[in-house]
Amino acid sequence: MIKLLREGRTALVTSFQVFKFMALYSMIQFTSVIILYQINSNLAPWEYLYIDLFIVIPLSMTMSRTTAYHKLHKSIPNGKLISKAVLTSVIGQIGIQAVVQLAAFFILKQQGWFTPLNEDGERNYTCYENTTLFYVSLIQYIFIIIVFSVGKPFRKPIWTNLTL
Repeated sequence: MIKLLREGRTALVTSFQVFKFMALYSMIQFTSVIILYQINSNLAPWEYLYIDLFIVIPLSMTMSRTTAYHKLHKSIPNGKLISKAVLTSVIGQIGIQAVVQLAAFFILKQQGWFTPLNEDGERNYTCYENTTLFYVSLIQYIFIIIVFSVGKPFRKPIWTNLTL
């Protein structure tokens, strides 16, 4: 019975973690695209594919492989998606991720070697802005996995997940 309770609590916490990851994944990509639209650019189709196939799918599948903590704790995990704790963490991370992308964009523009995008083509995929935001967003996807990995008292720490 104790094992069932531990596993059930772990499953609930993991479901919330996956929800938060997918929400942040969408917002990180949305922020990148909105910034790039301002300069008449966009992520290339291969960049969308790379993010989905090699970052989001593997991370979302492996982050849920962290096992239950060995002790059953007295407290119970939050059972509501629309709660102050969940919304605060998601909205706070959205703000942090947007600030980081904007900072990377403006720091790039201040570099001496930077040349702005030449808006003469229909597909403006190859530019410093695109590359910068693409790489920053890749790091952000990995970062939010770490941030939203709930450990003790319901799950073991993230470093015990050998699939990550």
